[in-house]
Amino acid sequence: MDPETYFKGFYDYLVRKYSECIHDKEQPIPNTKEYYLQKLILKRNDVVIVVRIDSPRRLQIGSHQHIELSKGQTCLIFKKSWRKEMAIHFRDFAELEDLMYQLQNKYILNIPEHFFVKGDDYEAFFLDEGLEKIDPELLAERVFESQLKSAELSERNYQEKRDMNLEKIGFLESLTVEFKEQFPEKAIDVAKELIAFANTKGGKIYFGVDDDGFIVGVENSVDLQQRICGVARNSCEPELNPSFEIEKRNQKEILSSELTKANTFTEEVMGSSTQELERAPSKCLLMS
Repeated sequence: MDPETYFKGFYDYLVRKYSECIHDKEQPIPNTKEYYLQKLILKRNDVVIVVRIDSPRRLQIGSHQHIELSKGQTCLIFKKSWRKEMAIHFRDFAELEDLMYQLQNKYILNIPEHFFVKGDDYEAFFLDEGLEKIDPELLAERVFESQLKSAELSERNYQEKRDMNLEKIGFLESLTVEFKEQFPEKAIDVAKELIAFANTKGGKIYFGVDDDGFIVGVENSVDLQQRICGVARNSCEPELNPSFEIEKRNQKEILSSELTKANTFTEEVMGSSTQELERAPSKCLLMS
């Protein structure tokens, strides 16, 4: 079976599985299993990347985790795309390494029969065999079960945080609102958010707020502002000048960084070191 026919059958079955849980005419209640599953839905225009593991490998995930992969395993990556049609690529282990190493503070589901990684704009699934040994409907069933298990755990985590009486910020993430618990390990992740806001309608990043909207607070808001300003100057062309606001809730500080839409198109500056990215510009106005 050729790849396009294979993945057409895969998507046809997966859409039916989604429709059993999520009804198109109904918006899922926030923070429920259906709500989290909707965020994970794969679409037919995603770029599909297939990586075959040809020898035993150690795969680094972010800065602090790794997994052991065996010969014969397969990794499937579904990457969000602007394309109108499906694109399928067969890639080598190096591309998988790059994607997984860049992963910071994102979701990893690691339980028997379900190993699933959620990045900023992709989902990755690890299989014990090659695609030629898996029926497309069976593959869709496995992917769906991993996503459903992930959604169930997200709902449970939300309930646990609510039981801890953590305060919520009172609104949800959107195209102009982004939550971050802390400054990410890779400064370039902040640069990408700032650039996206500058090139669209503008927006605000709230540091000290987790993905579910619970307020966890930041430790040093002044240092955090300096790091954000350094990224805005050294990793954006032309440089950006975000404004800041500090809000205190129950002894916890929330730092918001706001950008309006830029007058000119903003691009990412490539090749700067982490130290260069985070060196604060002198004209940046810091709040204390």
